[in-house]
Amino acid sequence: MLLALRPIIDGIDLTREFSEEEMFQNKTLRPIIKLQHDVLVRCFTKYLEQHKISLDPASEIQKKSIIGNAYSKNNAFRNYNLGLITGFFTLEELERYHQNSTSLNKRILQIIIQRIGNTVC
Repeated sequence: MLLALRPIIDGIDLTREFSEEEMFQNKTLRPIIKLQHDVLVRCFTKYLEQHKISLDPASEIQKKSIIGNAYSKNNAFRNYNLGLITGFFTLEELERYHQNSTSLNKRILQIIIQRIGNTVC
């Protein structure tokens, strides 16, 4: 059921040889993050509202810094966003995630930060 919700991402050649982490990123993480895109953007805009941060006067470099800081310095916000993604894992994917969560968390956050940056900058 969870797998049926995930969008197909054009441009990812899943027949190519990838490391196990890259394959997990391309088959699992990217589709889930794409599925959750609107939710992630809304959570980020709510974060800005709650912290009284305005991106309007900020330059693109400042905006990217604000986005990066939100995910790196605010552990509660960071973990909330990670939960928005890991909540869509199957049990098998969750087991794989637990085996290498530190590295996968970095990948998840990098993708989220990039998507948020492309949306709000």
